Amino acid sequence: MFLASLSKIGRHFTGRCSKKSFKAARNMFKQQVTNSNIVTLKAEGTVNKKCQELGLPEKITVRFVKVRLSTGEIEVLVTSLLDEKKYLALVFKELYNLRWGVECFFCVIKERVKIDNFTGKTVISVKQDFFATMFITGLESLLTKAADSQLVPEIQPE
Repeated sequence: MFLASLSKIGRHFTGRCSKKSFKAARNMFKQQVTNSNIVTLKAEGTVNKKCQELGLPEKITVRFVKVRLSTGEIEVLVTSLLDEKKYLALVFKELYNLRWGVECFFCVIKERVKIDNFTGKTVISVKQDFFATMFITGLESLLTKAADSQLVPEIQPE
């Protein structure tokens, strides 16, 4: 439904697929030849009903792009950027590399916020927890950077 929401408001997107996500993505993880595949996703069952309730499109056309990382690992991305000539698979590999630091930061935030363990149940208490976590994380980054600059660059083994 998230991709349908973005599609409805005309926002382009690119996201990473897990090996258990969309059928088209699962197939691309297995195949050796296909680097790009345009498919129409159709909401079914309860998801279709929820899309109807929210006024979201029940079908969206997306593109799956397979990229090979420098480690040899395969990633499959889903995007709304359908033009295969304008947006080559190589562009998505670069984009994937650019977002890595951001994704790692979100993992840190999710771990620190403990989404299932807020201190309260109201909107304001959840916001306070979130922004307090963001403040502490930023402060920690500043202190760590300052401390790192004072450390000996490398300890030589005997």
